[in-house]
Amino acid sequence: MYNSEAIHNVHYGKKYNNKPQNFIEWIIAYADKASASSRTFLPRNKEVFENFLEFAEKLQELYDIGSKEYIEEIKNKVVENEEDSEELRTYGLISPDENKAISLAEKLINAEKDLCGGKNLLAFYHFEIPSIKSYLNRGRELSIYAGYSIMIDSLIHDASDYIKSKIGKEVIISDEGGSLLAIVPSSFNSKEMIKSLDLSPFETYKENFMEFKLAEAHLGPEENWKNWRSEDPYFRDSLRGFGTLINKFLSSPGKINKVNNNNVIPIDKLCNKCKINYAKDGKECESCKKAELFYKTFTSMSRNKSADPQISEKIKRLRIYKLVEEIQERNEEKILVKVWDTVDDLNKDFNGNEVELKKRRYPVVMVGDGDNFGQLKSSVTTLTQYLEINRFFTYMTYYSIFYALEKTAINFYKHFSSPVIEFQPILLGGDDFSLILTSQELIPFLYYMDEALVKIGGRVDKDSQKNYADAAEMISSKKPYQWFGISIGAYIYKNTAYPIFLAREDAEELEHISKNVSKGVFQGKYFGSEVIVTIMDEKSKGLLEKIKEKNGICILGNNMRNIYETILKFENSGISSKKILDYIKLEGDKIRIFYDVARNNSESLEIVMETISNAIRNGYDIEGYLVLLGTLMSSLEQKNFEGKEYYKTPWENIGVIQNESL
Repeated sequence: MYNSEAIHNVHYGKKYNNKPQNFIEWIIAYADKASASSRTFLPRNKEVFENFLEFAEKLQELYDIGSKEYIEEIKNKVVENEEDSEELRTYGLISPDENKAISLAEKLINAEKDLCGGKNLLAFYHFEIPSIKSYLNRGRELSIYAGYSIMIDSLIHDASDYIKSKIGKEVIISDEGGSLLAIVPSSFNSKEMIKSLDLSPFETYKENFMEFKLAEAHLGPEENWKNWRSEDPYFRDSLRGFGTLINKFLSSPGKINKVNNNNVIPIDKLCNKCKINYAKDGKECESCKKAELFYKTFTSMSRNKSADPQISEKIKRLRIYKLVEEIQERNEEKILVKVWDTVDDLNKDFNGNEVELKKRRYPVVMVGDGDNFGQLKSSVTTLTQYLEINRFFTYMTYYSIFYALEKTAINFYKHFSSPVIEFQPILLGGDDFSLILTSQELIPFLYYMDEALVKIGGRVDKDSQKNYADAAEMISSKKPYQWFGISIGAYIYKNTAYPIFLAREDAEELEHISKNVSKGVFQGKYFGSEVIVTIMDEKSKGLLEKIKEKNGICILGNNMRNIYETILKFENSGISSKKILDYIKLEGDKIRIFYDVARNNSESLEIVMETISNAIRNGYDIEGYLVLLGTLMSSLEQKNFEGKEYYKTPWENIGVIQNESL
């Protein structure tokens, strides 16, 4: 009864007679005021906001969504910066008067002063293991590399669970991607949490803590409230929001705390696995032992075998395990997920028997990261929007990977009685990921991942003008307003003795190329979601410096079907990957390439001419595109498994690559 009365008295404006009477009612009143002050998402790019308004105008012609004059009023302030009215209903948003929003929120700004003598009640808290990559780089072997990643992910969830149990699950902003971010009471002390964590495998941990005012969560950092002078009101208000406040926090240095003292270690006592830590027996340090235990537990759980019960409970919380679990359970046809003890398992068939060299599968280390995800987060104006965007990107990344793995398993592997997929997830963060799969799975995986991203976020050509059949289609159609693709680097290596951490570094270098080409080429053409990928192996990577600025080596995921079809045509016409390397030496000179083909393999001239013409038509550099074709062909030229098809494409009218003589 009291709660209902308190809620009834939350309003304190001039029109309300029943104003808050006590401390509890004022707390609820300030929460109500803060909720009302949550403004509309205001993207930094003014053109994007103008597109929203144009859509609102079209919608207004069909439905009553509010005053037409109100839409025009906002449009004038955005486009022309005219002061057509005394104020906007959106709490001073885009007002020429920089103090309008501040004066309207005066009561909210003074909340701490009125309630608790000016003491800030809220704070951001951030926890992580710094230099995660330095731990992964100890992983020359899969069990160490993946084990450290799983162990760090588990530690972050331990910290998250502690805060959830002591404060509440609602305060967690993010606990994926190797770090924890939360809003906590300013009285929060992390000492007890740190004591509860097993930090023994790590040298250091990092914490950051920053108090803030309630009003800053809605108006941005206090230093952004004044002294804008003649600055564009739109730009000013795009920086007055929660995203700017959290960026301020995350850009502050924080504090790194030591866990273990780094004493001098005799050479004969260095760990054989990581070559860094002290190993009592001169073989393996305690940290690497724990990493291996985490990985062995993960593989046992993935195979539905008994495993360490305590670690099993920790791993069940992680996205990388949920991914395996959901793939195994989602489809009516049970999908067999093959995880490896070591990458040397790829030198064996699925029964554990050694296979000849040309029939082995090759590992691919793949890393991906979202384009513009950080920019979108930083431009949000409220905590709610930040959480929704963060969840959307987390879902988009997770679902697209899940969809790609499931589709690849169901559609490509035909040799087995049930669908099979081979992969090892390393990291599934909010907008970044890392996994290992086989080169045979790479083409369909990228194609289906791209398909999933488009299903979720849509993709439109910036220059296209879509004509909608009716109002329903206009409303339901996806209308992405900027680019938010995923840039990927994929490194294929045929020698399984090659250290995994080095393969990851190669993949990261390729990912950076994808990002550069994405920014320089694709983001100028499209809005929406897309996979942008750069693929190389140990041979083609020697050409990287020469072609890294050329977008033929970096392509969109939806082109992977065309790549497969081209590879098939080349092989069927007698063109091998070795011959492709000869064409690459001609440095993209199509006349010389055509001459070489006409002279040495005239029956394939038409196919080569068609391929190069299509590459040019799609805006791809010839040399870069040939490097990509050669890289993929060299890993697909071992196709059959025990005399049967290892995999085949479900795409219509496309046969199987079968020429084993290449």
